[in-house]
Amino acid sequence: MRSSTFGADRAKPAFLVSSAMSWIVVEAATAAREITDANPACWRLVQETLDRDVELVSHENFKERSAHARAVIRTGEATPCANVLLRCGVPFA
Repeated sequence: MRSSTFGADRAKPAFLVSSAMSWIVVEAATAAREITDANPACWRLVQETLDRDVELVSHENFKERSAHARAVIRTGEATPCANVLLRCGVPFA
């Protein structure tokens, strides 16, 4: 299922992110600066879902940081710049 738009036909990836948010504690988030222009719908979803400031960095810096990831959630999202790095903590409740 490939699409050049982000929306109803892309509901599964958005659902995966929302589901993941119920079992992880997000301390910080980083996205490629290009998301704001290349994929504004995804950028809005990221902002609404995370409900926190998201650090925007260059695409090259984003790729460098992603090389150090300890876990990856592959959603199948095929729209541009739809990746977000999450720094997660531990729930103490």
